[in-house]
Amino acid sequence: MNLTNEIIGGLLLILLFGVTFLIRYAFIERNVIRHTQMRLSKIEEEVQKHPLTCPLKQQIEQQAEQQSLSDPESPHSSQTACFQSRLTTAEVEVNFRNHFTSLYPNAIHRLRTISPRITRVDELLCMLILLKQNNEEIAHLLGVSRSTVLKNRYRLRCKLQLPVGVDLDTEVRNLLAPDEEQTPSDMNVKQ
Repeated sequence: MNLTNEIIGGLLLILLFGVTFLIRYAFIERNVIRHTQMRLSKIEEEVQKHPLTCPLKQQIEQQAEQQSLSDPESPHSSQTACFQSRLTTAEVEVNFRNHFTSLYPNAIHRLRTISPRITRVDELLCMLILLKQNNEEIAHLLGVSRSTVLKNRYRLRCKLQLPVGVDLDTEVRNLLAPDEEQTPSDMNVKQ
């Protein structure tokens, strides 16, 4: 009986130490996670405040200001031809999409209506086509090769069910911005 009580006492003591250790370990890990989350939120705030976090946004804003000074009546005056940033991060892409939507409010909705199977890359490709970017500029902005752009253009042509011989760029512009008879560069040429 004494041996049984000693064994039970020993097991309870080991169990008590084990539970104490696990509780302490969980408490320490919770504090580490909380501290890491606080550091991460501070870093996110700094990133959002820092002006160099989104060079594409800066370029868009600068172009819009310059264009509005030269042609204040043109709401579609900002072009992306001089962008040096790539649309490879989520934040840059979101800013680009927001600016694009301010220029062409119904374009993406039209595209999704025409082809519900459209992908994010297809949408970006259509946006850049609508902004009159050539294949090299699109490849640079998307961070892919020119051949990848050509493959994406072919797939987009299939999704939009365009017949052979029809110019994809012209069709995309007609489908996404049919109410605009003149594009911003056309307006600048005629003036």
